[in-house]
Amino acid sequence: MERLQRIYRLHQILVVHKRPLQHRVLCEKLECSRSTVNRIIQEMRLYFIAPIEYDRSRNGYHYTLGDGQTFELPGLWFSATELYALLTTQQLLAHVQPGLLDTQLKPVKVAPAPRRGRG
Repeated sequence: MERLQRIYRLHQILVVHKRPLQHRVLCEKLECSRSTVNRIIQEMRLYFIAPIEYDRSRNGYHYTLGDGQTFELPGLWFSATELYALLTTQQLLAHVQPGLLDTQLKPVKVAPAPRRGRG
């Protein structure tokens, strides 16, 4: 798992779990060492101003958010129309230069559903 993937995965874990999670649990869920978890937490605090704190009494990490507050990592959000335009552009470019945007658009592409035979 790459560093950015682990950052987003840790964010998901902390959002879902309302109680503090121990280092051991984070290591298991992120499939990495204790020092890697520490680096990810530090990077999230430094670069994304993530409100991650360690609770000594409950021996775990959690987001410290007030009532009604939320924390989200930055990302790209497209409307349905924008996605359609982006994928249409990719298809047109694929005829001119195949594979030109494949790497960049891979995260937004959905694999086609498997075809079912008629029974």
